[in-house]
Formats: sequence, structure tokens, C-alpha cells
Amino acid sequence: MSEHQSTGLSIAIYKPTIGAGTYAPAGEYLHTLTNEYSSLTFTIAALGGYWEASFNIQGNLDFVEDWIANGLARHATIYDHAQNVCWDGFVNTVKANVGALSVTRGPLTDVANRVMVTFSERDTGMNPPTAGARAFTTLAQDATSISLYGIMEAFVEGGELDNGVGVTEADFLRDSYLEGHKLPETSKMLSMEQSTQPSVTVECAGYVHRLNYPYNQIVNAATITVSTKVGYVLDGDPGDGASIGDPNNIFTSANASIGVNGLLASRYENDSSLAWEVLKDIAARGDAARGRWLIGVYAGQRLVYTAAPDTLEYEQRLHDAHQRITAVSGAEVRPWNVLPGKWLMFTDFLIGRVQPTTLREDPRAMFIESMTYSAPYGLQLSGVKVGTLNQVMAQLGLGGVGA
Repeated sequence: MSEHQSTGLSIAIYKPTIGAGTYAPAGEYLHTLTNEYSSLTFTIAALGGYWEASFNIQGNLDFVEDWIANGLARHATIYDHAQNVCWDGFVNTVKANVGALSVTRGPLTDVANRVMVTFSERDTGMNPPTAGARAFTTLAQDATSISLYGIMEAFVEGGELDNGVGVTEADFLRDSYLEGHKLPETSKMLSMEQSTQPSVTVECAGYVHRLNYPYNQIVNAATITVSTKVGYVLDGDPGDGASIGDPNNIFTSANASIGVNGLLASRYENDSSLAWEVLKDIAARGDAARGRWLIGVYAGQRLVYTAAPDTLEYEQRLHDAHQRITAVSGAEVRPWNVLPGKWLMFTDFLIGRVQPTTLREDPRAMFIESMTYSAPYGLQLSGVKVGTLNQVMAQLGLGGVGA
């Protein structure tokens, strides 16, 4: 029995079911990987949720060729021994090795099949030439790519273009960009000095990376609560008929868990910022008490927007030979089940030397920003100082926590 088998982790693979305006991530079931994968790692972030994962599989030539031909956009769910979801996402890149040949397809997130160019026309009749107002081309799209991968939009910056020819040049740039990005890239490398057994390395991305559609709302400049705005970014603002949310219906407010936060923010958005950028800005603002808030996408494409906790969740003893992490109740938490956005206390560190009043001030406490699990029992946690400065800066429009 291999080491990863003893953990009980498995990877279920499904065909994607995707098209314009419809999305069902877990389509036809294909197979479950248990003892086939030779490596497995995944990362979960407090700001982002299920972020990335990768695994390696060895198989025969037909198996490897199927992954190269059909693997992109497949849905992958990692389960623990009790069939709890540890991570899920979509296949973003496939790397295959067959003999001396290495082939890579993807990343899928570089695909753009609905494209618009933004530019400003430069008035060359003025001395010096003067840039005019911002302008937009019409959208161009590729129906075949959309039927395979769903709508993947790109707003390309065209800069300043001379008046009289600016619109034509912008259209040419739009069409060229679409032609070059409508399908995933495929690259190859031949190494005559090295020959390997057929294998595939599959790199997955969490569905947070599909929050890559532009969000605008230019009718109403009033303020709304940030919780309401989160829902509008997913669904579209009902007060603006031109405002749309997720064009693929991967995300909806009905499927989200949106905590109640009464902090006010502008309803207006006119920069074609990607939905994830808007949502990160909302999270960075925190709340009226300068408390931190978290946002990410988890199992079932469920977006979760919630206040960061201020109570202890996990404990660890540095002198434990097995480096186990336990819940405060004492129950062991397996490395693949540890979550970010939680507080961890090192109980045998600085004993008797500090008497802090809050977790934020306690050097023995760690707020977990991200976790990376590597089979069979590897776990890496990262944490930073937690304070109120980031929230203050974000509320003043000066930036905040990023991912």
C-alpha cells in the first residue's frame, strides 16, 4: 500500500457541462483516483478559498492522450476518508510526458472568447495631440470556444489611438486578440536525453478564478451595504438593466453565504474591473469597527463572505514528535482538514513569558492566511500580523489586503 492510500484521500473526476449562460461543474462522472496518483497537493487561502491543486498520474498511452485531448475544464473533487470535500476546482493545465516528448495544454484561465478593447482617440489636429474620452469597441466572441469553456471575457487596453483610424485599429486589435486567445495554448518539448513512462501532471484552479468577468453599474451612484453589493456582483444590480453578474451562472447570491455587514460602499462601478477585484476590495474594507472580513469560494462553487473569527480554533505543541494539530477540544485535525482563516495557538511556546489580552497581541497565536497540503502528511501554514490598518486604508480608498 502506498503512503497516500493510507490517508484515504481520493480524487473524483467529472466531465464539465458548460456553455453560454449555463454551467454544471460536475457533469458525467469519469473515474476516481485512489492509488493511481503519485503526488497530490492543494492550497486554500483565507482570501480566495479553494485556490489551486495538482496531482500526478501514471498510466498507459491511451490514458495520457485522453487527458491531453479532453482534460481541460474537467471538474475535480478531493475527498477525505469520510467523503468530506477537502478541495474542488477545475482542470487548468495538463502536462503529459510520453517517452522523450513533453506536451502542455493550458492554462485554461488564459482563454478569452469574448473580447472588447478600450481606448481613447488622440486628436492629432491639436498641438500637442490630445487624448479624448474613453471609448469601447463592440464585443467580438467565438461561439465554438464558448460552447467548450463557457464565457471568458477580456477587456484589452488599447491605449491612445489616432482619431480617424482609432476605431479601425481598435477593432483589429480586438479581433487579433480573440483569434490568439480563443483556444488554450499547446506547447511541446522533445528531450532525446530523457525518456519517461507515460504520465500526466494535472494542475487545477479553484472556481474563484472564474470570477474573471467585468462588473459595471453606471446608473445608480448611491451607497449600499457591502453585503448587498456582494450579491449584486454575483447576480447583477437590479437597479441597472445593463448590469450583469456572472455570465456563466457559476455563482449566484442564492448559493452564496453572505454575512450581514452594514458598512456602506458606492454602488457605482464603471472601470470594468473584474468581479474578483471588486469582491477583494469589499473584503479589504472590513466593517465599521475595523474588523477584518474574509471572502472565498468553497465546495459546490459556494462563495462565502464572513467576518474573520476572534476565537481560537486550533492548537499545536511544538515538542510533539508527530507535529499534530488539534481542535481546542483536543480532537486531532488531519493535515488535509486544516482550514485557513482560523486562529492557531502554539501552546508550549513562550510559556509564562507573555500575558496578552487578545489573540492579535499574542505572539504564540497565528492567524492562518493559507494552508498547503502535500500528500501524505505534509502541511505548510502561513500567517501574518492581524490588525486594523488594512481596513482603514481600504475604507479610505488607499488599498488593502490582496491575493
